[in-house]
Amino acid sequence: MAQDDAVTADRVFGLCERGRFEMAHSLVDDAFVARNGSFGYLVRARVFAYEQRADRAREAVDWALAHAEPGDPDPPLLAGLVLLMLGDAHAALGLGRRVVAADPREWRAQVLVADSCRMLSRRPEAVAAARRAVLIAPREAEAQVALARALDLSFRPAARAERRTVAARALDLGASPGDVAGRRRWPRVVPALLVAVLVLFADPWVLAGGMAVLTVLAGALWLLQARRSGSTGRGRLQTVRALARAELNGDPARARAAALTAGAWLPVLPFAATGLAAASAADGTPGRFRPSWASRRPPSRCCSRPPARCAGGTATPSCSATSCPAGTPSSN
Repeated sequence: MAQDDAVTADRVFGLCERGRFEMAHSLVDDAFVARNGSFGYLVRARVFAYEQRADRAREAVDWALAHAEPGDPDPPLLAGLVLLMLGDAHAALGLGRRVVAADPREWRAQVLVADSCRMLSRRPEAVAAARRAVLIAPREAEAQVALARALDLSFRPAARAERRTVAARALDLGASPGDVAGRRRWPRVVPALLVAVLVLFADPWVLAGGMAVLTVLAGALWLLQARRSGSTGRGRLQTVRALARAELNGDPARARAAALTAGAWLPVLPFAATGLAAASAADGTPGRFRPSWASRRPPSRCCSRPPARCAGGTATPSCSATSCPAGTPSSN
């Protein structure tokens, strides 16, 4: 890649950040792409990602990776950045791990792994990868920014204090304040509070309905995110499965931890399947799947008179004489 084309790429990215996409496309023309091969297609893919044209961006990324030179770390790293912009952190993490396996001293790959794990809320792996990037390239602002973002996932006071120190170091190295700004926490807190309120105060059947609605909503959001990343639900699922298979096969400790986690969740399945049935049987009517509000008996309508007495001196449980056997007089 010529120096002039590298300058052109930086200019294109600056134009995209200002929203001037027509001028950016005029600079990344067919001649630029033909001259630079995979890099040219990835620059064009990043322009499409800025425009939120996920399908075109994904197509350019796939073409660039298919025609990249073996052993060249730049195409997969730039492709990983584009995939992160599209929201496909699993595919970006797979590319980052592939570059790290080929060259563990490549700090840009460690930054890509850290950012991907951060988007997947895998805090320990994100912090570990960011620390490796800082250890390899302590004077790089991107490495410090990656560590600050990874530490932002933690609520511990020590991690928060370290994050402030790392963010200040990143700003000294030339990072922008927006790069090290903390992310909003309410998207993670509100669903947890809603589930806690349902568990503590809601009727069991209302709780089941609420959990079902939350599950359907999560699935719909997952499919929407897959579409916005230029993929499909099946394609995203295949990417997740391929990444999980590669991680489990390459790390026996991770495989054991995954097996223990799955085993810990197994007792939850029969409890979730039989919990409502057990709750509905609390009133002594097992097998009758009714909500608690439907099984409550209406209050008795007794009058203020004393209980009626049938012949023989037996008091009836009712306030009327209708409880006496047929033909038996009653008295109050």
